Amino acid sequence: MQAIDSNDLACIQSLRHHRNKIAHHLPDILPSLHIEDYAELFKATDSIIFKISNYRTYMEIGADPIYKDLDWKTAKGHEYLLYEQVLEKLQHLQERLG
Repeated sequence: MQAIDSNDLACIQSLRHHRNKIAHHLPDILPSLHIEDYAELFKATDSIIFKISNYRTYMEIGADPIYKDLDWKTAKGHEYLLYEQVLEKLQHLQERLG
């Protein structure tokens, strides 16, 4: 079982680049920031967070016979569950502000 591949690593580096750009130039970027411009990056980030969380969960409990029938391709770890909650709250906030 592999957590991430070279494409995922490239995406992480891209995300890091965008994060640094936004963090260092936030006052200049805010007036023209369009979240939808980053949709593909967010999708890829979602996938990477799932992969890492899934891998960590497998490493923590995968050898336990209780979980032998668990579908590891869809098992969400606690990091990903937290990430989903944050996304839900952001979506709810966007709906209220929109």
